[in-house]
Amino acid sequence: MPILFVELSTFSRIKALLFMVSLALILGYDYIPAKQQQIYPASNAAIDLFSDQQTGGESTVMWVNQAHSQYECDIANANQAYCGVSISWRDEHIVTIDLSDYDSLIIDASYEGNAQGIEVIARSVFKASQGDATVTDKTMTAFVDTTKLNGTMEIKLKDFRVPDWWISSNRIAPEDTHPYWNELIALGFNSSPPFAIGPSRLTLNNISISGVYFSKEQLYLGLLVFWAAVLSGQGAWQYLALRRRVLADEAKLSELAAISEQYRVQAETDGLTGLSNREGLAQTLSTIERMGDLDNFALLILDIDLFKQVNDSYGHDIGDQVLEEMGRLIKQNCRQTDLVSRWGGEEFVVLFRCQKAKDTKLLAEKIRLEIARSRFSEKNIQLTATIGATKLSQHESFTEAFKRADKALYKGKRHGRNRLVEA
Repeated sequence: MPILFVELSTFSRIKALLFMVSLALILGYDYIPAKQQQIYPASNAAIDLFSDQQTGGESTVMWVNQAHSQYECDIANANQAYCGVSISWRDEHIVTIDLSDYDSLIIDASYEGNAQGIEVIARSVFKASQGDATVTDKTMTAFVDTTKLNGTMEIKLKDFRVPDWWISSNRIAPEDTHPYWNELIALGFNSSPPFAIGPSRLTLNNISISGVYFSKEQLYLGLLVFWAAVLSGQGAWQYLALRRRVLADEAKLSELAAISEQYRVQAETDGLTGLSNREGLAQTLSTIERMGDLDNFALLILDIDLFKQVNDSYGHDIGDQVLEEMGRLIKQNCRQTDLVSRWGGEEFVVLFRCQKAKDTKLLAEKIRLEIARSRFSEKNIQLTATIGATKLSQHESFTEAFKRADKALYKGKRHGRNRLVEA
């Protein structure tokens, strides 16, 4: 029991600590540092310039300081003019980046020029939901105010949109018009209308992706599952502990009951013959009386004739052997439901169910004749017995019936022994 309390106390302390940790996670969620991964500069990152000159335009783009990722873009006066820079990742082949567990881009850059904004372009692998796609990559764009490009800024991935021109020109199905971040191919910066005439410069210092380790919804669900498991485990542990305690108590009770039964049997059993003694007979009679069934029982009192001569002639050891064999013989000639008791000395009592008066005589004579035919102990002693018999009644006490049978017994003794006398 003390061990149980110590274990429960330890578990309670652990549970309190876990509760405090859970509460700290809930209250301090917004203060948990974001997970970040730098994607530029990177050992496998490649940066390239592009402009509308490749399609016949007049815009120009050039490196001002390629080592510091600084380029200059000069937009020509045309509606379809563009120029910018594109970053991709390569080993032996093109490498894609999975941004599905992130929620924003962290860009450290500086801008010099007159443009109001710059377009951030992301390209990812495109796989049509149905049928074959006419294009292998999906374009996603977000507008950035150039006034914010003087230091570190954050662009949420949810702010990116798939442009209408890409959807219409490639005849994209509605279910495929949403941004896809699982396989990012390239990330770029492009001029955006309204165009500013003249050169502008952009320096890219660092680009990282940022996200939470787990969302609030995941945190709440995780804590819910965790505490459900903890409380279920505690309940199961306490049930098992209680079950073990109950089983231990049951084992103790069974042991005590067995000991009690052992003492009861010893108290109700004759040590020499193994038959019931007076106490055992009294317990059986008490049960029969409570059931109101005495009218259906009869009583035999049997006394070994001249038994004192056996003890005097052969000694008490032989006498005890005779009593033991006598008890066994009487029991063997009775039914299993009959109670054979040693009353004391050389007297035995048989309590048996008897519907008819003649049944009493039949059983008594059977026992008496079997005794007379038998030989007892190693000395082959021949013995006889005198029996007093009577019917029991619910309307009289057992003591009265016993006295009546006892008188019949001694009447038989006076008339020569080795006989049955009914009363």
